[in-house]
Amino acid sequence: MEESLRQNLPAQENGVTGAGAHFGPAVRDYYDPSNWALTTFATSREVVDHPPPSKRRRVGDEPAFLRGSKETDYLAPLLTVYHSIPLAREALLMPSMKVHNYGYDGSWWSGSTNENTKALSTDISLQINGDECNLLAEVQCLMAFLDKTNRAYGSVDALADLQAIRSTNEEFTFIRWLTAWNNAAMRQAPQEQLTQAFTTVAMKNAGPGDNPPEERTLSYVQAPINRIPGETLVDLLDQTVWNDDMGNLDDVWIDRCAEVFTIRVRDPSNGQSPLDLTIDPVWYPDRYMDQCREIMQLVRKQLQMIRRDIEQCTSLQRRCEVLKLPDNRILNIREVLDAAANVSTVAVSQKPVSNGLYATPSSSAEDDMSQVDVEHLKSELDAVVQRIARKLQSLEQRKADLRRKCREVALHLTRPSPETPDIPRRKYLLQGLSTKPEITYLRLLNKDLLQLDEEQDSSEVLEYQWWRCSWLQDGSQTLATSVPVMGPVTQAQADAAIKGQTSFADNDQNSSVSKPYSVSKVTESEVLEAVKKEHNSVLLVYASEEALRFKGTDLSRPLRFFVDRDNQAFAEELQQEAGTIQNPVSEADAEFEDVPLIDQTRSSSSAREFTPMSTSTPGRDEDGQPSPKRAREDGRSPMFTDQPPSYEDSVGKQEVPEMEEKKGNKIGLYAEQMLQKYGNDGA
Repeated sequence: MEESLRQNLPAQENGVTGAGAHFGPAVRDYYDPSNWALTTFATSREVVDHPPPSKRRRVGDEPAFLRGSKETDYLAPLLTVYHSIPLAREALLMPSMKVHNYGYDGSWWSGSTNENTKALSTDISLQINGDECNLLAEVQCLMAFLDKTNRAYGSVDALADLQAIRSTNEEFTFIRWLTAWNNAAMRQAPQEQLTQAFTTVAMKNAGPGDNPPEERTLSYVQAPINRIPGETLVDLLDQTVWNDDMGNLDDVWIDRCAEVFTIRVRDPSNGQSPLDLTIDPVWYPDRYMDQCREIMQLVRKQLQMIRRDIEQCTSLQRRCEVLKLPDNRILNIREVLDAAANVSTVAVSQKPVSNGLYATPSSSAEDDMSQVDVEHLKSELDAVVQRIARKLQSLEQRKADLRRKCREVALHLTRPSPETPDIPRRKYLLQGLSTKPEITYLRLLNKDLLQLDEEQDSSEVLEYQWWRCSWLQDGSQTLATSVPVMGPVTQAQADAAIKGQTSFADNDQNSSVSKPYSVSKVTESEVLEAVKKEHNSVLLVYASEEALRFKGTDLSRPLRFFVDRDNQAFAEELQQEAGTIQNPVSEADAEFEDVPLIDQTRSSSSAREFTPMSTSTPGRDEDGQPSPKRAREDGRSPMFTDQPPSYEDSVGKQEVPEMEEKKGNKIGLYAEQMLQKYGNDGA
């Protein structure tokens, strides 16, 4: 106050200078945006140049996937793999959270929108705040997108930017999402079993006292690799769960194993060489469970004794090979003995030359004696070197035998055997993995069981097919010149395009380099080899047989409307690219359903929004069967199957009063039909 009362105030500065907060009138012609701000927001999100719509639509039975990136690490591959597991898909759809209307933006699929563009209308039973509601709803939309989209790929950038995920203190994005989603799901539906699909509970006895065991909840397991030749996933999990040393064994076990088990394998030293890890497509977690606890205690003790013997052999080998001097110098014993034998031979060969003036009678006898002594010494040194070599060889053979025995013991309870046919019994299957964040491997039901694919070996029919979905960062993009087709093209159209029988030039395999992504079939052996050689880390997802046999529910009506609206927007993009867009359907022309007028997370105005019934092909028909996603023969999109009668058909024709009384108004009859068709369908 004293300063403000002075008459000679200090000069006021313009703009922002230095690191202090000095403000003044904006009188400059230009201000650096990075400095002219109260808080700056920096992001390393890459700008993606998407190809034309005709280059990014699904072809045949190719699965849709979520595009991964270095910024979002394994989040996109993880959600893509989770969607392929029926139980995980059902859990992420979160049926207990009722959303009556999902806000939509035309660029949502590319991840360029955030939570502020959403206008959710939720059920009054919501138990979570707005940030958590946005998180669960965004995941619901992504699951529905992978279910029914006509696009080839989507993005998780909008999901990764949600406040509920950004506020979580974790190193990697996929871990932040797992943590945030589990917390939100548990608060919304604490009694729902589906929310436990990704949760593993580990127990540990603190000591011999009466204290209760410690409990730890895990949504994923991170196993550091040791880069030991022949290392397997079981070896890594044993070290991660038990971490046995040469002392006492920790009493640790898994009390409840998640139906969908996620494992992250990485090099803690950030080495750039491939993992060289051997994994099995079938995994049994029984060895870590409580029912096998006592058996595995004996196995672990036996393994500990074998490892101790191996360590003793290694110590003996070190003593036979090297010698540590008092000044901390290290000498190789074998090299020293070889050098001593060679030096003695050279010393004997260098005899003094007589000048003929002086010679003693004993000189020749001394030379003969020294020659015999040196040869005897050399033979003894050679014998010592050979004994050391034989000892080292025997120790190495002993270590090889111990390692073989250790491998046999370690494989106990890893799979059923003739001795224990009933244990283990909990079978988990490798359902998907990701080596690099932009590469995803999926195991899906084979849709070509009739061997319609000519390139596939007809001698083997597999129930499941592996797919490789990759985002090509440096893929070149070219515009398509053919007329786009509404929705994904059929496999017959794609095959015909390859053979040059149609004009779908954008489907030709020779132009696949113009796409920024690749979706192709691979074999199981190629997938396992990719884990070894493709990257220095990997994300693995195993699913139990119960999770794969789970019968999921259909999408709710609001989710079907959301995907149909996105498919309609994509169809308009294709039409616009071809220059044939006509009569786009607006929301005013669509049907609506009423929603509750109470919303705990939004304002009262947002609760009065309406949900469009369908602006595209209905997701399922009256019998609940999926409607086909293929283009019609006449090239028109089957957007509306039940069209209302025109005004002319209703009132334009003159009819006698008797006929009007019998037939009634056609628009009214149509309204009654729609009421009977959709009136009883639950929201």
